[in-house]
Amino acid sequence: MHCPLRMKTITFFSVKGGTGKTTFNLLLASWLNYQCGKRVAVLDLDGPEYSLFNTRERELGYLKEQGSMLPKGWLYPVYRFPEQALLDAAKEKMEELRADTDYLIIDFGGSFKITDPICRFVRERLLDLVVIPVELDGMIIASAKSLSSILKQMGQDSLLFFNMVHA
Repeated sequence: MHCPLRMKTITFFSVKGGTGKTTFNLLLASWLNYQCGKRVAVLDLDGPEYSLFNTRERELGYLKEQGSMLPKGWLYPVYRFPEQALLDAAKEKMEELRADTDYLIIDFGGSFKITDPICRFVRERLLDLVVIPVELDGMIIASAKSLSSILKQMGQDSLLFFNMVHA
């Protein structure tokens, strides 16, 4: 079994709604897994909606309805965690996945209070990269730069990602 040098943890995150963070997390996980052949897992910490987890459940339900069988391990796993004890359960799952996963994509809710999971993950140095999706709007860019600056002060690498450009 191949063991990566180190599992990479990445998230698309923004405090602004509608930037596509959940969609980009899903697209990144799918691209890395299906196009690049990487071993990927997803943690869905965006409760109570758990959009990524519920999307996967709908996919599995549809496949079962159609009588379709996919090869074992073809779909990358998506895990969700209840709000209570979230950090401990997620850290335990991360450790469990470490040996057999190249990339762990984490979907967080859109809040950045000190008690929110994203802040707790940043403080504990559990993320390799936070990608902040922004659109070409002065106020949104300023907000994203501010978030990036706060992350930098906390020792977290981040990138701004322009996902919507208006003509």
